[in-house]
Amino acid sequence: MIVNPDFVMTLKEFGAEKVTECFNCGNCTAICPLTSNEESFPRKIIRYVQLGLIDKIKSSLEPWLCYYCGECTNTCPRQASPGETMMAVRRYLITSYDWTGFSRWLYKSKINEIISVLILFFAT
Repeated sequence: MIVNPDFVMTLKEFGAEKVTECFNCGNCTAICPLTSNEESFPRKIIRYVQLGLIDKIKSSLEPWLCYYCGECTNTCPRQASPGETMMAVRRYLITSYDWTGFSRWLYKSKINEIISVLILFFAT
């Protein structure tokens, strides 16, 4: 297991701007409908992000289970946006699997995102 403290900065590029605000209180886990007795969702993934446990994140299915209902973000006492962190993890994972580099180009720039939407709009 390799710890990478710089991973938080990488994930901020994908939208997890407030992940360092989380102090792991567990409110997000208490409210999340995906939490079970066996899984502390999304708390575990957020902790992996803070520690930079990239291998654990890549081997987990949890980022793909989150449907971004927003309940965790609404109940977070630190406004750490755990739901957005989960989406940022998902974006990061997509770019790590994309050999073309297109998703990285798209996710890391708002201008590129707007250009892509405009191209799709005018192409139809």
